[in-house]
Amino acid sequence: MQKEKPYKILKPPKGLERYILMHADKGYLITDNKTRIGTCSCCGRPQKIYGLKHNDTACCAHCNRTVIVKESRYGRKKLEERGRILYLKKYSATTYAELLHYTIDYTTTIPTVLYAESDVYKLNKEVQERYEYVRLYVNGTWQWCWEKARTVKITDVFRGFGWKGHYIKTIFYNPSISETGTDLRYADFSICMDELGQYPPDYVIGYINNFLKYPSIEILQKSGFLHIVKQKSFYNVGSRAINWRGRNLKKILKLDAGELTEFRKINMGEIYTLEEYKKIKKIFLMLSFKYIHLFRWDSINKNQIEEIIKYMTIETLYKYVCKNKIPITDYQDYFSDLQKLQLNLANRRILRPKDFVKAHAERAKQVVALQNEITLKKFLENDIAAGLEYNDNKYLIRPAASPEELQKEGDVLGHCVGTYINKMADKRCAILFVRLSAEPNNPLYTIELSPDYKIKQFRGRYNSTPPEDAKKFVSDWTEWLAKTKRIKKGA
Repeated sequence: MQKEKPYKILKPPKGLERYILMHADKGYLITDNKTRIGTCSCCGRPQKIYGLKHNDTACCAHCNRTVIVKESRYGRKKLEERGRILYLKKYSATTYAELLHYTIDYTTTIPTVLYAESDVYKLNKEVQERYEYVRLYVNGTWQWCWEKARTVKITDVFRGFGWKGHYIKTIFYNPSISETGTDLRYADFSICMDELGQYPPDYVIGYINNFLKYPSIEILQKSGFLHIVKQKSFYNVGSRAINWRGRNLKKILKLDAGELTEFRKINMGEIYTLEEYKKIKKIFLMLSFKYIHLFRWDSINKNQIEEIIKYMTIETLYKYVCKNKIPITDYQDYFSDLQKLQLNLANRRILRPKDFVKAHAERAKQVVALQNEITLKKFLENDIAAGLEYNDNKYLIRPAASPEELQKEGDVLGHCVGTYINKMADKRCAILFVRLSAEPNNPLYTIELSPDYKIKQFRGRYNSTPPEDAKKFVSDWTEWLAKTKRIKKGA
């Protein structure tokens, strides 16, 4: 902590004020109706005005910026713009940088820019540090002083509250991009430029910091691995798959010559792809970047792979899926279907069919049919509602006889009972139909009964509440059940 500015070499460049005005969010044409002269707030040059009124939109004749006309006779006390700007300054091998808060004051004909200190940086191969200007409580009083920050980056500043708040605009003083020390003589800042030809300040500081700290950044950039450089420098994406302090490409990426060639071809390589490759390679030693899209680490079931290699080698599995361009997840699903169908896994034609897509579709259909058969068997074995049939002169109650009947009930009445097939197969409930005695095949009301014979739901069309006479009928039914000791009275 110190009161004086750490690096006195840093002073705002001469062209900084005009640069800020040129890059302001809004431009204004301050006009004088007596002289018919307007001054552009962006370029600062006067021009003749004809027929322009207060708050009209116009175009500056000199800088071509869209400007808002402001007559000088009206006050502009609340007219200002705030932001931050970063500039660089070189001294020998060191690159200094300063981040300034600025306020554009439009109260005068020619706007003025006011500065407030924020952060300063010292960047060379030996030292990468940042000091921030903060308000601290020292010796019983609040004081503004410089404190060394833990990280070397551009911090975001949020002003306001909730949806009305916003991050303060931060720009870079482009002319200072050449103001870099000799430690950065081989740095290529074109990687930091965005599509508008600007240099985002956080990109610039991130790139300088990582370029000086890790020799691998220069090597990776010159070798064409721009995605990796950007991920590390701009977004601080680290990875154990990369040796950032390596001195040559093989040691940095931990790849041999052939792997490097393949990695470069796939979109110039990304950190995520490299990490995936190295994880998957622990299982498939022969893995190539050419086929990495077929293998996703988070989709590989290690236990299932262990089952598969009981019937073929890992090399055979790899060659088969690569030759037929089969995602490993699809083959795992196929192998799971073979197990469910209890087929002969020692049969090569079954295990590695020539037409995998066709075979996979057929096995999937067989599994669905088998599961439907098992579900139907369990459904019919549900005896919760056995012997609970009941009727009077108007209504009757009977259990659902089949999955198809349950599906029809849900479709006609517009509720979800059709999805209760598996629930009934697992004996988690029983479904009974309440219908008119004169129309026993027409869906009317539905009852869900729990295994302990409690009514969980009694619903009509679109989950509506049944009428009073239907409720009384069901109440009489529960009384009848109580007498037969199937359930407790009042359940």
